[in-house]
Amino acid sequence: MPLRINRDSASVGLQRSLKVNNRALADRISKLSSGLRIRQASDDAAGLTISEGLRANVSGVSQAIRNSEMAINQTQVADGTLDQTNAILGRLRELSVQASSAGLTDANRSSIQAEFAQLTAEVDRLAQTSPSGQESFQIGPNPGDGNQVEINISALQASGPELNLSSQSVVSQSGAQQTLSAVDNAIAQVSVQRSDIGALQNRLGFSIRANEQALENLQASESIIRDADVALEASRLASDRIRTQASISVLAQQNVNRQQALNLLA
Repeated sequence: MPLRINRDSASVGLQRSLKVNNRALADRISKLSSGLRIRQASDDAAGLTISEGLRANVSGVSQAIRNSEMAINQTQVADGTLDQTNAILGRLRELSVQASSAGLTDANRSSIQAEFAQLTAEVDRLAQTSPSGQESFQIGPNPGDGNQVEINISALQASGPELNLSSQSVVSQSGAQQTLSAVDNAIAQVSVQRSDIGALQNRLGFSIRANEQALENLQASESIIRDADVALEASRLASDRIRTQASISVLAQQNVNRQQALNLLA
């Protein structure tokens, strides 16, 4: 093999191999330190496109879960108000039964009517402070009606047509008996509303569980595409280090061989 001073083709080849091995070593260390197989588009252009789509879906499903939880919280507030309304209606029924019995004076029934009026006013106040009306919640990650749920909660006021208690009176025995029927109807209306709310809460609960399962699967899919296999990368890192060290050793030996040219000139 000829000895050259200006250019040593063997040394150039060894330097090129060392650069390649150093780049591979740096890339392996970067993947292990970040935990990502795909850190930039050049790592895997197709995989990056797929994983970005999965990542967007993960964000959408996560937000849909939070939306469903917000919807449940809102219905729980309404249900809590209706629970107190039921308790008040139970007391109104008790007062109506009391006023329907003979043996009470007009003064007695007037006292009962005073409490009756105060309690019906409280029913109105609770209805005004409770969530009501129709609202739409996005409980899925995609557009369309199939990813939305409509919540319709009526404001059950004592003075409203559903309960219709504002015109009721217990100042007379006959009036108290009529009021008893009206209160029973109001209790039924509140029970129907609470039943609807409970059914909606169960629906939202199933929606949350379905989205949580979808989220788990999406995250697993994204991880397979984007995350680094630590065991594989560690094994490759060891190989790259060996090749780099070997390149350095061989290049050093080649540089020693070039010194032989000086011996010839001595």
